[in-house]
Amino acid sequence: MSPSVGGRTPQGAVRFVRYWLPVMAGVALTVSVALLVGLLTGAWAGEAKNPARWVGVVTFGGFGVFAAVTRSLAMGKIRSGQYPPSGR
Repeated sequence: MSPSVGGRTPQGAVRFVRYWLPVMAGVALTVSVALLVGLLTGAWAGEAKNPARWVGVVTFGGFGVFAAVTRSLAMGKIRSGQYPPSGR
């Protein structure tokens, strides 16, 4: 199987870091903020699912921050020329 069909390539990793990590971080942080705003404004006051919504805020927020930090570290390696390896 050639690397461009189903294989992992350095170009695919760079594309993932440049384009998909920001999308995933943006979606996760948007969901987290939407849940947080709903909780703080009392949109679901009196419902029993509020603890689960707080877990969603923490989970989505944590994933969004993780994706953003991972992207910034990876882009530093890409911009400095350390990745992709020159032998490939």
